[in-house]
Amino acid sequence: MRAVLAFICAMIVLAGPAHAADRDDILSLIQQGIDSFNKGDPAAAAPHFLKSPVIIDDLPPYHFRGPTAMSDWGKSYDADSKKNAITEPSMKLLQVADVEISGTHAYVAWPAIYSFKQAGKPTQQDCSITVVLQKID
Repeated sequence: MRAVLAFICAMIVLAGPAHAADRDDILSLIQQGIDSFNKGDPAAAAPHFLKSPVIIDDLPPYHFRGPTAMSDWGKSYDADSKKNAITEPSMKLLQVADVEISGTHAYVAWPAIYSFKQAGKPTQQDCSITVVLQKID
């Protein structure tokens, strides 16, 4: 069965606000990442990432870290999609499940539906996006 997207369905450290008053800003950053992926351009969200993000996914090698984490994950995603005849990927966020904010850090758990075609057949998977954010200057 097809894996959920690491870019958005993994632990990602983002540069962004992490104060209670900024809950909407935090959710907006995550939505921007989803929107970029849905447009076929996940790199468009890169300005929100720290220089050394961490991505965990069920795509080999399962753990992507450092300045090339995004591009390395993208290559793995593309290879896996080609191998498994995955086309037309998209992600729809549901109602956010949990937002925890403490000082300059935030944790978000957000259920979603990952839709795609596999060998031309429409498929959906429930998933959960887990994001850890850290406010940086």
